[in-house]
Amino acid sequence: MRWAVILCLAALCAFEPVSALAQDDETSGRADLARRLLDATARDVMQKSMIDAIERNAATVEGLTDEQRAWYTANALPILEPHLEAMLDQMETQYVELFTEAELTTLVSLYETPEGRVIAEKQATIGVMMGEQMQPMAAAYVTDLLGKFCARFDCSSGGGGDAAFKPN
Repeated sequence: MRWAVILCLAALCAFEPVSALAQDDETSGRADLARRLLDATARDVMQKSMIDAIERNAATVEGLTDEQRAWYTANALPILEPHLEAMLDQMETQYVELFTEAELTTLVSLYETPEGRVIAEKQATIGVMMGEQMQPMAAAYVTDLLGKFCARFDCSSGGGGDAAFKPN
């Protein structure tokens, strides 16, 4: 009986690394697909959209001198790039965690086609536009929320805490 238990434990231990390796292979396969998906939909496409947004922003900011506008246009993207890469690395991890291999394969199959590239460019453009629209909406929301909160509670003293809520 003791040998049977020892053999069962040995068998379980022997198969544990195999299942872990299978999971690592599965995760690795999804990671490769996620990287391909981001290559097809985000890296170059986002950079192009961000360049367009930077140029639009530089052209519309009031009060900049020509020298300041030129510096901003020349330096905004190089400063943004490491932050963008860090975000894409996080997105890759999220794709691996959220999508199955079959789902990632389907997405990659779409976005690596010419039609898929066009869709990715349009989605990136919409994403940048949504981000630009979110900023004033978020500011208006926080102002409205804190205005109503402070109408109900005394925000001048911070409600007993160190930080006072004050709408802009």
